[in-house]
Amino acid sequence: MKKLSDFKGVDGIVIGAKVLGVVMEMLSDQRNMAQKDETSTLKMFTGFMENSPDKMMEIFAILSEKEPSEYECDGAEAMTNMLLLANDPVIISLFTSQGRKRDAIASGSATESSAG
Repeated sequence: MKKLSDFKGVDGIVIGAKVLGVVMEMLSDQRNMAQKDETSTLKMFTGFMENSPDKMMEIFAILSEKEPSEYECDGAEAMTNMLLLANDPVIISLFTSQGRKRDAIASGSATESSAG
């Protein structure tokens, strides 16, 4: 499986659009909307895997350049893929477009310190 940033040019646009479509479907589920506020990226993606395993599998397939209906992986590969997603800042930003709680706290503290 590749990182989203590994896809360049038209391939990057097409793959990015496919992944974004799946992410939007996932975030239409209230359980996943609640997960995106996790302070731990690992907890966030673990929740996504538990709530929407079929959608996570679809993302794995897209980033592996395979058709979702033909893609299979075992538990070990699923964990490896999830860790790759959890360490990809582009993917994380798709799921947390408004930022997570700790990001909001950090940006607030910068504002407070500059007001001094």
